[in-house]
Amino acid sequence: MDDAKLKDGQGRVANFQNCYVVMTSNIGATIEEVRGIGFAAETKTVESQRLDLIKQVFSPEFVGRLDEAVDFNDLSEMKDFMKIIDVHLAPQIEDLKAHNINVAFNDNAKEYIVNKCLKEKLGARPIKKAIETYFQTPVSEAFCAEAFKAGDTIVVSAPENDNAGDGLTFEYKGPEMLRLGAPKKEKALNMN
Repeated sequence: MDDAKLKDGQGRVANFQNCYVVMTSNIGATIEEVRGIGFAAETKTVESQRLDLIKQVFSPEFVGRLDEAVDFNDLSEMKDFMKIIDVHLAPQIEDLKAHNINVAFNDNAKEYIVNKCLKEKLGARPIKKAIETYFQTPVSEAFCAEAFKAGDTIVVSAPENDNAGDGLTFEYKGPEMLRLGAPKKEKALNMN
């Protein structure tokens, strides 16, 4: 690291002299501020707790080369998760648009996916898998069942109540009529 060169397993050397190296970690993800009791009690800040943990996990030589450790706030607001969902949905929606198929993804459907992910308490990590499970797979199955065609719009929404099943609901609206679900294929509507 002192020479700003990195060698991979095949002996190739990469120069990162004019680069910022950003590393992420979950070290300290569960730290909360600990307050002492009494007038002379010390307050151990989150920053000092984090530094203690970094020193426990990494070697002193590595810690000495770090310029800064930056804390990120927890994702706690629905709008944060909605932005992440939009980022993950964008390429899939663009792929469908390339085939002249439009997608109208209701906010309640996005909230449904967020709520499924929040149950796992893993932050935003499960969002990609949830989109695959609740959107990509059902749409692929409906496409194979010819539930929609070029020129149609797929309207994606969440079930109105928890007893309506587990999954998003899809309406396939063609220019000439409204078609609900994949013909002769129930699974395209009840997505798990």
